[in-house]
Amino acid sequence: EDEDVLSSGIIIPIDDFEGPSDWACPRPANSKLVKNPLASLISMSDIAGHRQQKQSLNGNMSSEDTQKEAKKHYVLNVNFAGNEMMESHIRLILETAEPKVIDQMDWYLECEAQGHDVGSIMMQNSKANHMGHGVATYSPLLCLFYYGYFSWNDTAV
Repeated sequence: EDEDVLSSGIIIPIDDFEGPSDWACPRPANSKLVKNPLASLISMSDIAGHRQQKQSLNGNMSSEDTQKEAKKHYVLNVNFAGNEMMESHIRLILETAEPKVIDQMDWYLECEAQGHDVGSIMMQNSKANHMGHGVATYSPLLCLFYYGYFSWNDTAV
């Protein structure tokens, strides 16, 4: 599996992601969370044939494969636009074994699949939670800011 994953993108472990030492992503005053419309997040297991191909190459899954299954991989594609000659994009594989992070990433996928604005929902849930309504909230993962899935947008403009 590692060779399959490595050949398809750069693996970024997100459980303890901090970014470079000189990088920070504080929320500016009067800002809202925005999902980049040119970014897509996909579960590696949803990519057609990934799991079936791995099983057919390896036969039965060993205990080592079972341990690797505890990790979940997500593919992040971000296009930074431009014309064809100047277009810029990244493709990463985000890896986590943390159940809370897996739940959060799967929630992002569910929101996207239903056509919802993840950033808007997170901001509404955060506001409701601060008002004492007990709505479950997630803090946006730093790696998703760093790689361009999320950003803070000034609402005063």
